[in-house]
Amino acid sequence: MSSESGVAQVLDQPGIVGARKLVSEYSFRLEGILTTIRVWLYEGVNGDWVEADQNYYLQAPGMQEPAVPEAARYDSAEEALRDITACFLEGYNQAIEAGHEPDSDWLMPGY
Repeated sequence: MSSESGVAQVLDQPGIVGARKLVSEYSFRLEGILTTIRVWLYEGVNGDWVEADQNYYLQAPGMQEPAVPEAARYDSAEEALRDITACFLEGYNQAIEAGHEPDSDWLMPGY
């Protein structure tokens, strides 16, 4: 038995839910904002879904609340990153087009 399947078996017990493992970390910045945004991607221990955590959410001028991805789980890391970056870019681009200068105050703490 491989160690991965052994770990999955240990975590697949009554009373344990949402078991996941960290598979990658990505970071990026928005143009004009020096703060680094980090995204952590997790896989279910059986590899059947992907979840993401991030250290910041965007709340640019004109946004009533921070942009939070709609999906809680994804089929792939690519899908998760596409959704997360879209949340950042939509509000960011709208604020820039409205004449606002990028500012680190647009970033709301996440994890």
